Amino acid sequence: MTTRQRDFHWNEDFELVRNFLIEIFNLTKSLHNMIPSRFENRKFGPCGPEYTDEDDKLVKIWEETDRPKEQKLIAVTILDTSPVSYLNIHPDYMHVEKDIILAMEEQKKAMGKTDDREVRIAFVTPASHTQRQELLKELGYENLGNYGHNRIRPVDLVVPDYQLPDGYSIKHVDVADEFEKYHEVIGSVFSHCGKYMTEKMAKIYSEASFYHDGMDLVVVTPDGNFAAFTTIRIDPVSGITEFEPVGTHPDHRKLGLAKSIILEGLKRLERHHPSFVCIPEAADNEGATRLYDSLGFSRENLCVWRKFL
Repeated sequence: MTTRQRDFHWNEDFELVRNFLIEIFNLTKSLHNMIPSRFENRKFGPCGPEYTDEDDKLVKIWEETDRPKEQKLIAVTILDTSPVSYLNIHPDYMHVEKDIILAMEEQKKAMGKTDDREVRIAFVTPASHTQRQELLKELGYENLGNYGHNRIRPVDLVVPDYQLPDGYSIKHVDVADEFEKYHEVIGSVFSHCGKYMTEKMAKIYSEASFYHDGMDLVVVTPDGNFAAFTTIRIDPVSGITEFEPVGTHPDHRKLGLAKSIILEGLKRLERHHPSFVCIPEAADNEGATRLYDSLGFSRENLCVWRKFL
């Protein structure tokens, strides 16, 4: 078997990668690989710098080329300026996983230092992905411990009713139209959103294929401000769905608002007939753990494996 690595170009290759991620999800029925909406969010996510052609260089496509008229995509790799990297690989090609990781290390070294820190690479690995963990250990990676949880909720699980505190309500929000209030509430939970999110990025976000009008939800306080938020991203090809982000303003916690807004999101989601509902890389703090457990989401530990290059 002959393989090659080639560059990724969003306009030409996004649908190819989306379909590949769907294919390997259907084969593994796991979150061992990235789901389509998380990949698409690299370009459309409102909580990071605006995507440019330079960001294409962080993604590489691996293909089998033995047959001249047919090229089979076998892996998609993603490096970032942060240490965390992602290897999405077809289960029939796990025998080349080691070679691909070594190539990712070389790519990372070529990127050089960031913020005057040593060059390092890391992979977030589910507890059930024992083959990946054994390989990383063999290659000299160190297990730094828990990184969070993958959460999955059965699509046929009944969605219970909820009750908001007096004066609070839930509505869909057009983030661009009510940018200041949304920016304030999301920034109170995620500092990087407070730093990077702009009205322009909010507009770009609404143009993603996973975006659905009516699925960007906020809890509104009695005085009209926003107290909690969530977005439900639905991949239009596969129906794979994630809740991301989820949060409650510090001034309005311990009122059951996050639970209420997720339940409202699950109720609205029913009319879209999702194939899979999840929260990849969910926080593992006490409040988040209690919340997602109470809502029927299963819990799988994630570990981060790091290596200095």
